[in-house]
Amino acid sequence: MTLTPDGLPGRRTGHARRLPAAGVVLFSLAGCVHYQPRPIAPEPALAVLEARTLDNPDLTSFLKSQPQPIEWPPAAWDLRALTLAAFYYHPDLDVARSNWAAARAGSVRAGERPNPNFNFEPGYNSTTPVGQVTPWILTFALDFTVETAGKRGHRVAAARQLSEAARLNVAVAAWQVRSGVRQALLDLYGATGTAALQQRQLDVLQENLGLLDRQLAAGAISPFELTQARLVFDAIRLGLEDARRRKAEAYVHLAGALGVTTHALDGLSLSFGSFDEPPADLPAPSVRRQALLNRPDLLGALAAYEATQADLQLEIARQYPDLHLGPGYQMDQAANKWTLGLPVALPVFNR
Repeated sequence: MTLTPDGLPGRRTGHARRLPAAGVVLFSLAGCVHYQPRPIAPEPALAVLEARTLDNPDLTSFLKSQPQPIEWPPAAWDLRALTLAAFYYHPDLDVARSNWAAARAGSVRAGERPNPNFNFEPGYNSTTPVGQVTPWILTFALDFTVETAGKRGHRVAAARQLSEAARLNVAVAAWQVRSGVRQALLDLYGATGTAALQQRQLDVLQENLGLLDRQLAAGAISPFELTQARLVFDAIRLGLEDARRRKAEAYVHLAGALGVTTHALDGLSLSFGSFDEPPADLPAPSVRRQALLNRPDLLGALAAYEATQADLQLEIARQYPDLHLGPGYQMDQAANKWTLGLPVALPVFNR
């Protein structure tokens, strides 16, 4: 039942008034964000990992788009090319970027002002005489929250500092990925050189054992001397097997550092030129000092500390209650009544 302008029940006017309200509700619902499930299944993830290769067209475009583009196809994959491939594939960078995106969304959320509350309380007076005045009592009220003591500013400051820390963590993750690639490539370089050196030693000792066998047959040496030579030969052979094992492990670690499987490295020509020259001299003390003061992990830790400072300020500011403005309108049996509420939370049970 609705009311006509003269306070009597009616239908047409009420129906017309319900249309705008229904439109507002539908518009609000249309603007809501709906949950979209994105489950993670092992089988598709494994298929994506196994499909990664270093001749991927998207990876090729990424390498060519760098300030110092990589010539394609590279004659040999050096440390820089492998590092860029790891930047493209490694999941740690994806996680760091996702955390940064979530922190940026948190900054937007922290800056939002509280939405007003709308309260509608219809009532009906059953003792009102029929036909004299409408028995309906309609109450509409709004509640606006006014944050005090700079709560919103502290909340925004904390969220922005967390966003900055997350942004710097992307650089930290990139440096860790680069360090992992370099260490794996260095281990592979060392194991490859050791295996090649021990293989040459083994070839020489093999030829030497043949000579010693002929000398023993001629009576020129004793069996003890031949035994000693065979012990050295066996030791070198065991060292060669250990070097081959370490080479295989370094090969697997390099694939993991790139974010691909070992099959993606099959037939790949690697360059160890970055390890052929000794490292350059350390820069001047002033340059080292600037490097230490501008490390992304240090700056990220400082940003996180500033966020905790802002959180502390926010908690201190919460001891001051927020203000609430509650304008309202009530039609009490054809009588128009306006109200203005000023509720304040009382710090009685907790402060």
